[in-house]
Amino acid sequence: FVGARILVFGKPLFVYGADEFTKRYFASQFGRNMENIDIHEPSVPIPRLPTPPSNGLGAEEDSIQNCKMLRPKPMYRDMAKYKKYAGKVMRFTARWDSERADEMARSFIISFYPSDDTVSIWETSGDGRNTGMVSGKFLERMKLVKPGTSGSKVKYYNKSDLFVGAAVVAQSRRFVLTAMDEFTARLMDSEDPLTVGAKKPAPAAVRLGQRIEGEDREELLKKCHIKDRAHKGFLSIEEFLGVLQSKLYGLTNNDIMELMEFCKRDARDFSGEVDYNNFFAKINAAYTADVARK
Repeated sequence: FVGARILVFGKPLFVYGADEFTKRYFASQFGRNMENIDIHEPSVPIPRLPTPPSNGLGAEEDSIQNCKMLRPKPMYRDMAKYKKYAGKVMRFTARWDSERADEMARSFIISFYPSDDTVSIWETSGDGRNTGMVSGKFLERMKLVKPGTSGSKVKYYNKSDLFVGAAVVAQSRRFVLTAMDEFTARLMDSEDPLTVGAKKPAPAAVRLGQRIEGEDREELLKKCHIKDRAHKGFLSIEEFLGVLQSKLYGLTNNDIMELMEFCKRDARDFSGEVDYNNFFAKINAAYTADVARK
């Protein structure tokens, strides 16, 4: 019965429960009502040893993996982010944040690689100046650990931590970012949620068509005819861009590359020549279609 102790091969066993049929049988035959006995004991949490600090050999993630398993596996790599930012480098100028005048005068370039969140630092204090300091590599490309984090709670500097005015701590030294290059500014603007949702400019062909509408287009065609001394209807790309130079203000390099696609007679045209009559016809068609949509 439930609660009994029996010996099996010299081992005492405690009966703490029975199925429903057995309970009904004992109740009908012996008048004994049995209830299961709760034998669960409160669970005691298993103490976890703290993750030891890195010894400085190799990446800190690899050291953590050695503490987690007997046969460590390589850390997961975000391939989507790697493909998105492969080959892209964000560069900032920085100064050493120090109370000493000789250290504050030193200048640096901090390069951030968003594909894998690594950082490298190059000192430029001696570039063309008589400072007594030598320019060169200050920090090898590596992941920078944020101060106050380590072990399993380690955090690294990422793209959102870097902007003009931000502070970066590397090798116990504090750097303040003072400026960024044009590519970094464009990259940050393109991913800023305040600007991503903003109205996008019209295609380059539409903007150019608006500028050369009517008499301006005829004037440009006359200039093309003058340049085309052989009267073949073609100009080299350099000559053609020279004719359009006054109308290309405000267009970016990407806009110019977009217009170059209109210069081609077909997708496989790599002759370097422009059919200017066809080009103006395409620009006019793109502009007319945009006006009709509006």
